[in-house]
Amino acid sequence: MNTGDHLIVDADLYGGSIRLFNHVSEKNGIEFSSVDCYKENVAGYIRENTKAVYIETPTNPMMNVTDIKALAEITKEHNLLLIIDNTFLSPYFQNPLDLGADIVVHSGTKYLGGGKQ
Repeated sequence: MNTGDHLIVDADLYGGSIRLFNHVSEKNGIEFSSVDCYKENVAGYIRENTKAVYIETPTNPMMNVTDIKALAEITKEHNLLLIIDNTFLSPYFQNPLDLGADIVVHSGTKYLGGGKQ
């Protein structure tokens, strides 16, 4: 990411992600639009400088579920990266890459690492 780039991020994200975006990335000139991706038209938030969409699905703790495949169609159409935080379901229950995601992240201290939340 570069200064002036824009990301669309889900409104219900893990607190650590929100703090990273709000306290580090914004200071470095990255712009964000916080969107309820499970119910909003994400395409309506895309700007000329948008580079990616970052979501968590299902979200924790609200359990909002975004249709990854439908969102991937939008991001591909606009040449954006789709980044999925798949911590809550882990690859055992959901593989976002199979649904069109470009990048998948997991917290290794949660389910993936055998820990309980």
